[in-house]
Amino acid sequence: MGKSIKPDAIVWVHPFGAEVPIFDDIDRMDRFYRKRWGIKTDWDRATFGTAGRCYDKNGVARYALFIPSTANLGLIVHECSHIVDFVMHECGVPISLKNTEVRAYMLATLFCDVCHVLNRGDDE
Repeated sequence: MGKSIKPDAIVWVHPFGAEVPIFDDIDRMDRFYRKRWGIKTDWDRATFGTAGRCYDKNGVARYALFIPSTANLGLIVHECSHIVDFVMHECGVPISLKNTEVRAYMLATLFCDVCHVLNRGDDE
């Protein structure tokens, strides 16, 4: 059996419990998607960071973040924002002015969780 591909960290988007593996290498993120979920991806290799959403063979949305070690806090919150929008859409929560509080809480929690598991933000 081949070597297991593991993310650098994993966080969950609350309150929906969506799993979000985090990688500092986009090629490893790609291999993870293929090996774990059987999903072929085509990430933009020229990007500074990526919020990924793809669907497995059962139609289940699968998420991941590519956050390089050189990423600043602005890039991290930017990519977290995409993940929050993806999860809200998948869970049927409209992204509108009526739901800004829900989105803001989800984004704040996800951003803090990502910074915590990556040990980022306290000294920046």
